[in-house]
Amino acid sequence: MKVTICGAGNTGHLYTGLMSGYPGVEVSLFTRKAQKVREGLNSSCGIAVKHPDGSTSRGRPLIISDDAREAVHDADVVILTEPAHVRGAILKQIAAHLPRSKPVYVGAIPGFCGFDLNAADALRDEGNVIIWGMKDVPYMAYAPVPGVSSVMGGPKSILYVALHDQHSERERTSCISALQQLFPAEIRPLNTYRHITLTPGNPIMHPSILYGLIGPYSQWDGRGFDRQLPWWSEAGELGTYFMTRCDQEMAELRAAYGLRGVDLSDVDGIHAEIVAAYGDQITDPRTLLSTLRTNKAYASALIPMQRTADGWFVDTKSRAFLEDVPHGLSLLVGIGKALEVQTPMMSEIESWALGMMEQDDRHGPNYVEQLVA
Repeated sequence: MKVTICGAGNTGHLYTGLMSGYPGVEVSLFTRKAQKVREGLNSSCGIAVKHPDGSTSRGRPLIISDDAREAVHDADVVILTEPAHVRGAILKQIAAHLPRSKPVYVGAIPGFCGFDLNAADALRDEGNVIIWGMKDVPYMAYAPVPGVSSVMGGPKSILYVALHDQHSERERTSCISALQQLFPAEIRPLNTYRHITLTPGNPIMHPSILYGLIGPYSQWDGRGFDRQLPWWSEAGELGTYFMTRCDQEMAELRAAYGLRGVDLSDVDGIHAEIVAAYGDQITDPRTLLSTLRTNKAYASALIPMQRTADGWFVDTKSRAFLEDVPHGLSLLVGIGKALEVQTPMMSEIESWALGMMEQDDRHGPNYVEQLVA
């Protein structure tokens, strides 16, 4: 099987090292950091992946390139790991170079922020392409050293995949079969891509925590922090309260879909979703706050921050803003307006977060009309 991974950030670099070590799998890495990854690989014995049990595996991709044609021309599976705000550009780059003579499974991990519709727009002329998304990341990924090493955390025992709603049951079966060769965990299909779009995740988690940390109701005094802060092990009660409010509003969106005949009743609230995904990796699952703080898979996750002479400041140019707000939170607020469901908490956080961003970064594609059709 020939796999192309798009992006060499935390997750893309981990998947590259992991999958290129699998028998019968040839991996190509498509990244603008190609030269840097090649240099690291030349000085190593393959990308070393450190597993949670302390073991190490190694893999060496066949191709590392910033040229789309070279990276995808013979791919069976394409996995986008880049943030939502750059996926559109990547899809346009690869569209003309995908194989035409065989099925090609093009997907995103994770698949939220309307990836199914984004991909359908970019690949509308490619009739052999099957579009898929994974609900959650199969592993947490940390500390990538380009071409040298990655650290894996928090592997999940069950993964959920949805295909664009235009695809047939036969295409769904073939896609799941192909992906199962790449992920050891059991993969279960979802009956509609709306399941991924309406599952609570990063688009409400990250903005809520940041709103509680540096928003108008926080105790932040505008000065730099003394260190780069963790996302979850020191999560605040205020941010977690905002997250809970957003989660309740998402439940109301799912209920509104139910009235339209789209059954999303098996989508859990955020607390239950996290507990189901990480199980015994969570030391204290009693509340959402205790779950966030004691999830071992989350322990190494740091808030994107920039260090200055005056201390550490939250980076408003990071994917926590650029991806999660205009491509995630704004999409949910838009769905609420279209379905006539009030989303006051999400709307409040969205307004604040957009105000923290540069004007050019504040607009994502608008798929609301298609999502509520």
